[in-house]
Amino acid sequence: MLPRYLIYNYIKNLTIFLFSFLITIWASQTIRLLEIGVSYNDLFEIVYLTVLLIPSYIINIFHLILIFSVFFLNYKFNNTNELFIISQYVKRKLISKNFLVINTIIFLILIINSEYISQHLYKDYKQKEVELRSEFKVQVQNSKREFKLDDHFVIFFDKFEDDIFFNPKAIIFSDDLLVESENAKITYNDNKINLEFYNGSRVSSSKKEKSITNFLKFNFFIENNSEEIVYPDKESFSVYELLKQDDKKLNVAGHSKIINYILILIVLINIHRVVNTVNLKNQTNFRNLKLLIFMLTFIIANSFLNKILTLYTINNLIYYCINIILLILLQLGIWKTYDYS
Repeated sequence: MLPRYLIYNYIKNLTIFLFSFLITIWASQTIRLLEIGVSYNDLFEIVYLTVLLIPSYIINIFHLILIFSVFFLNYKFNNTNELFIISQYVKRKLISKNFLVINTIIFLILIINSEYISQHLYKDYKQKEVELRSEFKVQVQNSKREFKLDDHFVIFFDKFEDDIFFNPKAIIFSDDLLVESENAKITYNDNKINLEFYNGSRVSSSKKEKSITNFLKFNFFIENNSEEIVYPDKESFSVYELLKQDDKKLNVAGHSKIINYILILIVLINIHRVVNTVNLKNQTNFRNLKLLIFMLTFIIANSFLNKILTLYTINNLIYYCINIILLILLQLGIWKTYDYS
């Protein structure tokens, strides 16, 4: 029962940390979708799109989620002396066997998600994002009383309601125009954003024209030039597909993914060592910090190797040789750090 208790808490903490990271990613991606023009009223659409995106992030952050969740679990068990009690009644080999079984299952689920599920969901996400870009609507916040759309125009207004700006003052950068009117309505037709100003004046200061003109109605439109072509990126392919790509960045992403799998496998193999470390002489936090430094050092080194591989500074053989040496050093560092576990 005690090994099961350890496994239960391990899975629980891993799940909590995983969902915490994914919620943070979900929030950031939701904000990004709102910025490209998804209506605030289309809440279901936003949630659906971001859910499609989330599985593709798991592979990139999973090794860190593992480490932090296990650090927290070890800290909790040592503070309550549960780990010391468990170590008195359960052999380490039995604990390691239980962790081996559950971590094998976790790794297989990770592979299935990364190599199949996340790709299909990500392709759907990219397609729907392109569709949204081609029919986007601007989002205006009344509290700011100012709205800017890229380098096209900026509008200062008293109030915005039902797609109507009240007492707007607009600077249209492309035509060097200053427009003031009683109100202006924004509409969307034929892939265009149309601004209709009523009862006002326009001041032109362009090289071709310098004038002041009063008007009853003045139209200004912007074409939505968002491409409707879906360009696949690294999240759209499996490792095998990435390695076959002619695009160097995609090809390197495939090699990097293989190294990432090996890194995650090393972490999973050594999870029981970290969890089962009794805090003698208050050394556990120091040991965990060393492991974190080892991990971050490898991640930084691997990122550098990915960069120089992309630039053709090294070839694939050298890339793998250096990474394998670094991974062996990481494993030796873990054995040395948790040598009594």
